[in-house]
Amino acid sequence: MSDEEKRKRENEKWLHHKCQMEAELKEYAENVGNFYNHLVGMGIPPDHACAITSSKVHAEGRD
Repeated sequence: MSDEEKRKRENEKWLHHKCQMEAELKEYAENVGNFYNHLVGMGIPPDHACAITSSKVHAEGRD
């Protein structure tokens, strides 16, 4: 396999990984939004819901 073919293959692997990570991040962001909306829907004030959501994200190491 030539160097060019190796680079192309590595780029394809990286692109696949990048797309996979972006999809996971988008799903996580949607879940965080749903969690926040659930808290607000339960009557928790938005600023408190934001703090709770932020603490949850931090505890999960995703901030």
